[in-house]
Amino acid sequence: MLGDNIKKIRKLKKISINKMSEITGISLGYLSQLENNLSSNPTQVVLDKIADTLGVSRDRLTGASVTCFIEDRLNLLNMTLEELSEKTKIPIDFFKELDNVQPMGNHYELMDRIAYALNMHPGILRAALARQEPPAYDGPPTDPKEDFDYKEDFPQTITTVRESEVPYNITPITGRLVTVPILGKIPAGIPVEATENIIGYVDVPESKVRNGSYFYLQVQGDSMINSGIKNGYQVLVRRQDDVESGEIAVVRVNSHDATLKRVKKIDGQVILYPDNPAYEPIIIKEEGAEFIGKVVKVEFDPNKKY
Repeated sequence: MLGDNIKKIRKLKKISINKMSEITGISLGYLSQLENNLSSNPTQVVLDKIADTLGVSRDRLTGASVTCFIEDRLNLLNMTLEELSEKTKIPIDFFKELDNVQPMGNHYELMDRIAYALNMHPGILRAALARQEPPAYDGPPTDPKEDFDYKEDFPQTITTVRESEVPYNITPITGRLVTVPILGKIPAGIPVEATENIIGYVDVPESKVRNGSYFYLQVQGDSMINSGIKNGYQVLVRRQDDVESGEIAVVRVNSHDATLKRVKKIDGQVILYPDNPAYEPIIIKEEGAEFIGKVVKVEFDPNKKY
């Protein structure tokens, strides 16, 4: 839990709770409540003051940093950091300084290597590492036509062809098609009440939506852009009432609001993380989170300007 993390890191840094109170300006009584998990929803200002004093990121305190995910997995596998270092051929000093890394291209490759060694999805570590990137201006939005190779005169009708005539990079649609509803927009930024009105339908191969009930949701907002989910995209959601830590899910917050976020569960709390450093995580009690479904696919129209 948050309090346990604060206490653990404070002791590792050899900072007394009295000294932390003096540096942060936060009352000793409130810090004691936090460390004993008697207060579980501090403001972002309080978290920032504690994180700065302890020399760690806010994500390290809340359990959503790369290091936290690795430590959780190591505990589950009963593996030491030294064994992971040897298995991945990555120096142990890299792991010790991981929370302070400014990500570059090769760092994401290292996340893949670590994830495979820990038998976990690499996207979890990649997304956590991406949160350490400083906000950047990428210039004005580009027209998808500039980014994708396509032809204006793509045929509007489908004709039957022999298998030998199908280009190597085309996968023919076979089998039965099923209709999946597209539900009303649900923000991937600040949570608002979800309006589950059907705004359309899409036909998909039955093989893609087996073993469950599925629906599409349109995304509004940019809080998940580091996971490739942009404003206006559609996400395919499989209905399920629970998800694993690190997965992206549609979650109702306190029975009426809904949001699209990456989920982290910590001892009775659910932390909903945006994959965009410009947004703050949402911390709620487990009973206040109703999982609607898990995101299994992200889709967009390359001919549409987002």
